[in-house]
Amino acid sequence: MTLLTAQDQHTYDGLLLALRSAANPRAAAVMRDSIESNYQARLAAALPGTDTTGRSALLVAICAGVLLNRMLLGHTALNSAEETERLIPYLHKALDAVAMAPQDGTDAAPADGPVQ
Repeated sequence: MTLLTAQDQHTYDGLLLALRSAANPRAAAVMRDSIESNYQARLAAALPGTDTTGRSALLVAICAGVLLNRMLLGHTALNSAEETERLIPYLHKALDAVAMAPQDGTDAAPADGPVQ
């Protein structure tokens, strides 16, 4: 999973620019509009089931958080090749949990409820 393994300078630069600009309301609005109309909209269109806009927003946020912790903060566990390999299945499950449509076709949280 490239989210935990890639060393992409372009992604790093974009994330750094986003963090530096986020304090400016106009810059934040431009970035938000770009993310929502590009990445999030395409992802929402590809997701099965209902509530695809909200679920795509969660997927984007999860990925951005992983990238922030890994690339900018240099979180040790997310940059160790050995540990990263062990973490990939957990990230897959987390992303799949959001990406998959609820089994009963409703917008409700999983039957066991939200994680406490």
